[in-house]
Amino acid sequence: MRITALHIARIVEEFRQSLLGARIRKLRKSEKDKTVIMHLESGDERFSQVFHFGGKVSYIYLVFGFYTRITTTNFLPQLMDARINDISQLDFDRIIQFDIEAEKESYRLVFELFGISSNLYLSDNSNNVITSIRKAKLDLKKYEPPEPLELANPLDFHTEDVMKRLMASPELALKDAIPRTFSGLDERLLEEIAADKYDILSNAVSELIPESIEELLGNIKEYCTDFTDPGIALSYDSDAGSILSANKDDLPKFDSISEIFRQASRGQKIKKPKSSVKSNLAGQLKRAIKKDTKKISKLDEQFEKAQDYPLIRQKAELLGMNLHRAEKGMESIEVDDVYSEDGAMVKIELDKTLSPGQNVERMFERAKKLKDKIPGIKAEIYLTGDRLERLGNLKAELESIETEDIPDRLKTELAEFGIKAPGEGKKAKSEERLPYKKYTSSLGEEILVGRSASDNDVLTFKFARKYDLWLHSQQTAGSHVILRRPNKNHQFQKSSIVEAAEIAAFFSTAKKSDTVPVIYTEVKYVRKVRKGKPGQVIADRTKSILVTPRRPKN
Repeated sequence: MRITALHIARIVEEFRQSLLGARIRKLRKSEKDKTVIMHLESGDERFSQVFHFGGKVSYIYLVFGFYTRITTTNFLPQLMDARINDISQLDFDRIIQFDIEAEKESYRLVFELFGISSNLYLSDNSNNVITSIRKAKLDLKKYEPPEPLELANPLDFHTEDVMKRLMASPELALKDAIPRTFSGLDERLLEEIAADKYDILSNAVSELIPESIEELLGNIKEYCTDFTDPGIALSYDSDAGSILSANKDDLPKFDSISEIFRQASRGQKIKKPKSSVKSNLAGQLKRAIKKDTKKISKLDEQFEKAQDYPLIRQKAELLGMNLHRAEKGMESIEVDDVYSEDGAMVKIELDKTLSPGQNVERMFERAKKLKDKIPGIKAEIYLTGDRLERLGNLKAELESIETEDIPDRLKTELAEFGIKAPGEGKKAKSEERLPYKKYTSSLGEEILVGRSASDNDVLTFKFARKYDLWLHSQQTAGSHVILRRPNKNHQFQKSSIVEAAEIAAFFSTAKKSDTVPVIYTEVKYVRKVRKGKPGQVIADRTKSILVTPRRPKN
């Protein structure tokens, strides 16, 4: 395992979560074991921070309780009973600094995790070096960290600057160019970040359109920000020796990077730590809620941008009225805004590589795309909001349970969101994820409800049969609902159609209305909109029914 600046950023956040304000009770050193141990108290809790500095890889981690497994001697007695005021990472490097306040003096304790060159410095508040564990370094009067590498910080960078760096090596494959540009990223981590876009990593930088690279850069910043969040679990890939955010079900998961470092420092095979059923489920719930909260935020941003379509269309019309004044190569043009009451001027940005007429076409096309996106975005906002509400209710219910005896009903509801108790993951893994929720009518017929916009398509066009009944709230976003016929000759009673329609109304953006019109037809009369967004369909031979939204009972 190679310790990177990104790992240090994560462990600093873990230290800050537990150790700010903690009091130092003992600080000891074992020259034989090349280890420094700091015993700390914070309220009623006791911790030991362990620093291994003697091997090819250096480790620093936190364990609960006072660590006493090795023979040590007293070290840095001036820090006894001092408090930790701050913990920081220096220059996004493998360096951690503790700001420590003693009764009469302030100190800085600096850990450099550079493998066999690792060191620990104690300096005063002015960075004057007091001592070091490597005596050869004692001639250093003031502590200064090594010159930082000319690499970008994946947590904080300007996209334009990074794009310039990448474009400077156009012949390199993106998977080689990215690690040479950013500090702390390896190929396995990059593979995880790219996810379903992994194929672009094999292309040369010059072969990719800038938008694709910019999207990947956005994913890098988001992923690395999550990676350093102590609330996000981590996974360890033993084959690659890489630590990842916990996205893969088949890799062992850890609540802290300290636990991974602790096992690695002992040369152990890194295994998933034991955890209680309740804490395991609570952790999964927390991650699911955070993921959907971020999704809602992004959807809100997309919805806000999509609502600009009338303004873009208006500018296209104004440009069309002034084509005689525009020329290819212009970057912008100012025209009279005939739509404003005060006759103001409006500036229209142009693509100088296109003709004025092509600019008009592109603007109209963009306005249309944004307008077409709105129903799908609203549907996703509704479905994600509904999911968040249910996850929040499940979280409150789980927190109210005081024992490890989790009711089977609660486990079943959590499993609908992919949240499974320890020991049930392998069994659940072999089960296919269904794109729908299943309910039953009073007469025993199956009612299937799409989980998301993309799941709506799968439900309607892959799972449903052509003679099943398809229902959807009229003129509002919502889930596709399928009322399944037990056989092709089965005739539905009106009550079954009403029940399915009530559920369709409930799983729509009109769920809070008193009455909602719902259309229905056989699946064979439903077809996809050509080049349409997920969930967008055209239905023929429909009938309409007016119902009150109703939450399913089963």
